[in-house]
Amino acid sequence: MLVARRNIIHPFEGCATNIAHGCDLVERPSFQHTIIAVIMFSVVTLGLETSPAVMAEHGALLHLVDPVVVSVTAGQMIAEARAEEVEHAAEEQVANRKILAELKAMRAELAAMRGAEPAGRCRARPTGR
Repeated sequence: MLVARRNIIHPFEGCATNIAHGCDLVERPSFQHTIIAVIMFSVVTLGLETSPAVMAEHGALLHLVDPVVVSVTAGQMIAEARAEEVEHAAEEQVANRKILAELKAMRAELAAMRGAEPAGRCRARPTGR
């Protein structure tokens, strides 16, 4: 993952943002520990669901835990996918900037070879009439 912090243009919102911003949340130990705690809680509730006595007394409550765990897990996957998407867009933008810089250098070199100054637009060639 990218660690360096650079300002980029966000590919979907069109605003300057920090490429590490999306990755920060997912990489935080507190986020990872929370997800592990939710998974462990889910394991405990699944174990409790195997007991007929517990299910008779608390079955409805235990069945409410499943959608919450699924929602938290889905949120985690969405957050990780979004962080990866932002990181990929940042890498792509850095590569595009390098390509543009190379193209500008090639344009200037070509203009120097022609003996003209670099221009932003092509000039019309004389038709010879």
